[in-house]
Order: sequence, then structure tokens, then C-alpha cells
Amino acid sequence: MINKIEKICVLITVFLIPFYIFRFNFLGIPSNIFELMVAVSVAITAYNKFTKTYNLDFSFRWGRIWPYLFILTALFGVLIADDKATALGILKGWFIIPVALYWLILNNFKSKELPQISLSLFLSVIIISVWAILQRSGLITTLFYQANDANFNQYLAPTNFRVFGPFESPNYLAMFLAPALTLSLPSLLLLRKTVGKIFLVLLFILPLLAIYFSASRGGLIALAVVLVVALLLFSVKSYLGRVGRIEAKLILGLSYSVKALLTLGFVGVLAKIMMGSPFSRPVLGTDQSRTEIYKQSLLMLKENYLTGIGLGGFRDKIEVATENMVSFRQFLLPYALHPHNLYLALWLNLGLAGIIIFTIILYRFAKDVRKISGLMRLGLILAMLAILTHGIVDTTYFKNDLSAIFFLTIALSQVAGRENEKA
Repeated sequence: MINKIEKICVLITVFLIPFYIFRFNFLGIPSNIFELMVAVSVAITAYNKFTKTYNLDFSFRWGRIWPYLFILTALFGVLIADDKATALGILKGWFIIPVALYWLILNNFKSKELPQISLSLFLSVIIISVWAILQRSGLITTLFYQANDANFNQYLAPTNFRVFGPFESPNYLAMFLAPALTLSLPSLLLLRKTVGKIFLVLLFILPLLAIYFSASRGGLIALAVVLVVALLLFSVKSYLGRVGRIEAKLILGLSYSVKALLTLGFVGVLAKIMMGSPFSRPVLGTDQSRTEIYKQSLLMLKENYLTGIGLGGFRDKIEVATENMVSFRQFLLPYALHPHNLYLALWLNLGLAGIIIFTIILYRFAKDVRKISGLMRLGLILAMLAILTHGIVDTTYFKNDLSAIFFLTIALSQVAGRENEKA
């Protein structure tokens, strides 16, 4: 019974990933409903495992050392940060909690059970997608913490309407939905048995519509890359044994032709997105604005390439660095909360050690997915591809739900890749 309770708690935890927006204080420490559920799940899992063997060394699966070293680089980022309170909050919410989720998956699930996690995540994806679509229709506007905030109201203007759901911006909506949707693909193994095919297709269309309505160019680019790679990875060869030789050649030829046309179409759409049409929304006012933030980030990195600037210090550092740049401070500083690039953000926040460990985590992920097949492999590859592609133009890790999705992807790949292997 306790084993079932463990699994149910973890599934609820995964479902609650995007609902960190429901916040509260516990003993004076800011927290949220997702973090609370992680803590409850860790306590139940630890109690169950410990009471079974009374031996921590053999009872728990700790996984690889790299996620924990990643936390250590963040801890160093706290030590050198100017604002220790903010840095400690980032350490807790964006490093310790996601790695705790990683630990929970390793200790509670086997490979054959992973579609349950995908289904739990998919349920939250559907809720967020419906939320965004209802926002597009005008039935939902802003939440309790979004109301009367100019940052949110600007997206609701008729001339520049962009959905953002329960999140802080349309880009954040797209950054969550794209990888979360692809991680949901293994849930098809469960849904096919209980849901009609037409209804199932409609369910998977909802998040695609939500990403489109967000008008996030980074999200659209990531989605385009994901769709093209998914089609290129798909093979019809396994179905050819049922047809004759001539028919098989025709099917293969048609398959390659479709993939070639889709690739060319992707290149064309990508070019139009980057040029601002037809998805027509400039980023931060103009693309030059983002370029200026990149320039300042690189200058900051040049001076702090070894240690970084500490967790959460970007806004204060860039404000000091641009004190004599009147135009930048007037028009761009409100948007310069982070470097708008995943790799710059990692290096600046965690230093050289952080970006190296992040690269090693990705390398181990690539080795794990080579051992996996089917929908799980496809979903994991596409999820990481969405994170890394969108990360070129946005910071797709430094947020509660995004960091959780990243380490959920790592955990799933490790469990699926090491079935019956001691981690």
C-alpha cells in the first residue's frame, strides 16, 4: 500500500509542476504548492525506503553525481551573489527542488511505468492549453496576481493580443508547453486503450493552438524544429513487410519526398519567423533590443567568465553596467531581467563549472536515449530539443516549472535507459 502511495504522490507532484503560481509562506520561507508536494513525496519515499532496509547506501537510488554537482555550482552562485535572499530562493526553487524530483522518479518508477508520469504531465498540459485558448476567446483574462499589472495587460491589447495562460509572459507559456507536450507522447500507450482516436487527436492539437496563440517566435521555432525532427525520425520501414515489393518502393519514395518537402517548408517558415512575418511580433520591441542585451551579457561574461556573477545578479549588474546608456535604461532595462539565452544565463549564474556540468548532463542524456526505443525515446529527444532550441533566444531553465521539466526529462531518460541496472 505504501508503495502505491509513493507513486501516487509523485504523479500528483508531476501534475502540479505548472501550478507553482499558487504560493504561500511556510515559517517565513516563500514556497508554493509544487514544492510542498515535492517535500511530501520525498518524506514518504525516504520513510518507506528507510524502514524497509535501515540502510541508506543500498536502499536509495541516487542516480549520477552530475545533478548534485550542478546544485553545488548553484550553491557557489549563492556565496558570490550580492542579494543572498534572492539567490537562496533560486537555489531552492530552481535547483534543489528539480533535482529532488529527479531523485523521486529514480526511486519510485520502472521503465514500464513511465507512461503514467507522461499521462500525469499531459493532464496539466491540457489544463494550461485550455486556459490559454479560453484567454484567446476572452473568457479568461488575468489571474489574481496578474490583475492590474501593465506587464500582463499589454498582451491583452487588441492590436498585440498574445495568450500567456497562468504564466508571466507568452514566451514562458511556450517554453513550458513545447517540451511538456513532447514528454507526454508516451501517455499514448495508455490513452489509446481508453480514448477515441478523434478525441485523442483533438487533445494533442490544443497545446499546439496555445503555442500558436502565444505568438512566441522562440516557441514557434522550437515547435517547428520538433515537428520536422519527429517526422524525419519516423520510419515506415517497419510497416513494409505487409505489402509487395513495388508498393514498398512507392511508399518509401513517398515518405522521403514528404520529409524533404517538410524540411524545405520548415526552412521557409523559419526564415519568415526570423524576419518577423507572418508571425509578426517583434521581440522586446525590436530584434536589435535583444541583440543589445546579448552584447551587455557577453561583456559581463568576459569579466566574470570563471566564477560568473552569482545567482539572480543579472538585473543589478546590467543596471550598473548601463548607467551611462540613457536609451538602454529607458527602453530595454525593464526587459533585461535575464540574458534571454539559456547558455549565457547558465554561465553567468553558475560560472564555468556550471556550464561544463550542464554539458556533461546533456552528454549522459544522449547516451541514455540511445538505449531506449519507441515513444519514450521520441518524446525524450523532442523534449530536450525543444528546451535547447528555444534556449537560443530565451532562458528555458531558470524558472520553477522549466527547471522541473528539464530534470524530469533527465530522470525519465535514465530510468528508461538503465532498467534493472544499478544507478
